[in-house]
Amino acid sequence: MQVSDQQRLWLIELLAWWEGRVNASDLSSVFHLTRQSASKSINQYLSQNPDSLVYNSHLKAYQPTEHFIPSIITDDVTEYLEWSTRHTTSIHSESNLPFSSVTLPPRHISPLTLYAN
Repeated sequence: MQVSDQQRLWLIELLAWWEGRVNASDLSSVFHLTRQSASKSINQYLSQNPDSLVYNSHLKAYQPTEHFIPSIITDDVTEYLEWSTRHTTSIHSESNLPFSSVTLPPRHISPLTLYAN
């Protein structure tokens, strides 16, 4: 598997876990992909992790199922927060986090804490 494929699969899992949703537009904007290429990456993730994501037609996004278990990312929120601060045009929120130069300690929290607005 190429590095770019691994990065896409990592982001799919990261967004599904910490934001509670992921779609082709997310991948397209981060990796500058066509929607078809982004959809292909999502389908690749689904083939490797069956029953992990389900499509929500109302949100037009994939959401984690109750069977979703991260296999690529860690359960440390720092991984998500570091990615989020590097991408100042955050996919689902407009806020910039104020700690881009601070090393964060490991924090194991539920992803529901982040997207349960």
